[in-house]
Amino acid sequence: MTPLSPTGSPPQTTRGQANLLAVAVAFLVVVGTVGGTLGLAAVAFADAERPVTERHAAVTATDRLVAPDGPLAARENVLRADAVDGLDAAGVVASVPTLHDRAFRVELGDRVLAARGDPDGVTHRRIVTVARTTTRTRHVSQPVTLPRRTGRVQFGFANASVERVRVNDRVVLARPDGLRGTATVDVSRRATLRVTFEGTGTVQLTTFPTRTRKARLEVTVGD
Repeated sequence: MTPLSPTGSPPQTTRGQANLLAVAVAFLVVVGTVGGTLGLAAVAFADAERPVTERHAAVTATDRLVAPDGPLAARENVLRADAVDGLDAAGVVASVPTLHDRAFRVELGDRVLAARGDPDGVTHRRIVTVARTTTRTRHVSQPVTLPRRTGRVQFGFANASVERVRVNDRVVLARPDGLRGTATVDVSRRATLRVTFEGTGTVQLTTFPTRTRKARLEVTVGD
């Protein structure tokens, strides 16, 4: 039987022990709840942070690929078709170091240009111009109109005796005793140009017209 105090109540020691036990249990419950909450918050933060880093990597990669000094661009946002045709994963990583330890995929329209791994992260898109330059050579002895979209013209004088070459009304090549060998002249790719010669014979004339098209460039980055 539990002894009674002089007042008839149970001893305070037993009641105090019970109170301490209740406090200890409550403390453990609170600690466990806080720990679980912090763990869930850390996971949620990591999940929220992952798309941010992947988006940054995707945007950085896209910007680098279309930059004027990038691996694909003829000028900003204009991609060279020959560079596009030769792109591979190693070339992408060499130009975009942020992708060194990531899975990624680079697509142009419905064509995969380069890929590594199986990325399921963030995709960044940009509309670009793809330019393909061709070469056209002909032999002429009379004035000729150049096709638009050629940025330069190459002349060959092996079978001609020509002192001057004019593009529209501007003299671009001249030599009193006759032009020899080959010479290249930069011209406007936007204007219609008329080439005339002062002399005789047949001039080899090479132009480099460029055809362009719009396309969608996509870079997808994952872990």
